[in-house]
Amino acid sequence: MKERVTNKSRLTFAVITATIGRIELHRAIQSVANQTYPAKHYVFVDGEQFFDNARAILSQYPAVTAIYLPMNTGKDGWYNSRINAIAPFLVQEDIICYLDDDNFYQPDHIQNVLDVYVKEDPDYVYTFRNLIDRKGNFLCQDKIESLGHYIKSHPNTYTVNIRHQGILLENIRFELGSEKFIDVSCYTFKRALAQNLAQAWNQIGFGNDRYVFQQLNKLNAKGICTEKFSLNYQFIPSAASIRMCSSLQAIFAEHKIELTEQEIEHIFCQIVCQINNCAHILPPI
Repeated sequence: MKERVTNKSRLTFAVITATIGRIELHRAIQSVANQTYPAKHYVFVDGEQFFDNARAILSQYPAVTAIYLPMNTGKDGWYNSRINAIAPFLVQEDIICYLDDDNFYQPDHIQNVLDVYVKEDPDYVYTFRNLIDRKGNFLCQDKIESLGHYIKSHPNTYTVNIRHQGILLENIRFELGSEKFIDVSCYTFKRALAQNLAQAWNQIGFGNDRYVFQQLNKLNAKGICTEKFSLNYQFIPSAASIRMCSSLQAIFAEHKIELTEQEIEHIFCQIVCQINNCAHILPPI
């Protein structure tokens, strides 16, 4: 049965964050506190071994509800899956949002989401995302990956040219993923749907947001995007990206140039930005 929300102008929001006490948690908490429409922030500390680091941060934010789990539910590659699954049964707010501890919201993130719930009454609302570096600096808008029902304009294989230390590398092949998904921190759900997705979150660790998107489509859940880039996603090269970076390193080695890890990551970010900056997001079919 479709869940309908009454008195939509008074919708309440819960933001769920799983953490091991990384320093970026400060930024995530502050971004929720600075929302133009209020949201209650619940931070789940994932394991006793992380209590001290997390408490040193959370003690500075009395408005945050901190939940300290004695066991590490994210070990063995499960990341935030178990916390994302259980949290909707523990909070009472109408709308459940997720925010990884190394990401952060733009100030109008919740307001943009609220506007869509009020106008369209969907089952879930999602946003687009910006890519940021490790220091929180803006890199580019993500126009090729976390698009949900939208379509990227680029083919799955793309070529780029880059220059580093006076060396021009041309026609570097870059394989873009073809699987549609929504990043976990871009998702918001009505609480009943979030509870219904508990088993989906609990199926896999890495890539859980992709599996959840598949289940949403199987459920024929109505999802609408705000079309706003209001989630800031800390971009760190994935395993596949690192393999590509290793290939780049080999290419530069032919020119007797050794690259540091920082240089490799910088070059890869340049490539990703180059691809995104000339891409376009196409509407759903």
